[in-house]
Amino acid sequence: MSSIIDMVSAVNRLGGLAASNRFVVQITPPSLIFNDARNLTFLCETVNLPGIQFGTEDVKHKGYGTIEKRATSAGFEDVTCTFFIDNSGICLSFFHRWAQLVYSFDYNHDRKKVDGMSLESFNYPQDFWGTVEIHFKTNDNRDITVYTLDKAWPSAIGSMTLGWEQNDSLARLPITFNYRSFSTDKTIDTKTTNNEQIDTNSTFRDLSVTEAVDALRNTINQSNPITTNT
Repeated sequence: MSSIIDMVSAVNRLGGLAASNRFVVQITPPSLIFNDARNLTFLCETVNLPGIQFGTEDVKHKGYGTIEKRATSAGFEDVTCTFFIDNSGICLSFFHRWAQLVYSFDYNHDRKKVDGMSLESFNYPQDFWGTVEIHFKTNDNRDITVYTLDKAWPSAIGSMTLGWEQNDSLARLPITFNYRSFSTDKTIDTKTTNNEQIDTNSTFRDLSVTEAVDALRNTINQSNPITTNT
């Protein structure tokens, strides 16, 4: 029977346990969107890692007897991010612009055409597909795994509730991404040479971005919004 010391030793050999607040989200929008998406990296508060579900059918491999389940279909779970809303409106305008590429709904644009599309029409998928990267990180800012969502697009832009009583609340925008598929890149490779660990982390590593995100999160967690008496 394993002791607590054995369990702790095993966890330490694996580099410890991963924290759920260590991540960076980077978005590459469609080429028709000229807005800079780099600032959104600092505004992403939460994200769920992608999952996959398999549909099954019952099969009797001998034609009778024991029933065996076999995979017959596959589907990927949507990824939802929550973004803080900035006072410049960059986050809102960015995703509204992206949604406009999917379906031309904004009557404030030209009555006949919106970015080459007829008003109230759907665009070709290749014109609104983008890429979303989720970097799951260690406490020392190394990538544990990088998830890349291929052919991603915002399938839902959530609504927000504003209220006079929400004096100490920050505005947040939920975005749900649909995607064709996803890939993973295990970027921490610990090879042992002369009993020393060599970090062969991938080129995705960007400490400056991660440190800036951490600083922003700490500021949000520690500060109280300024309110005025009415």
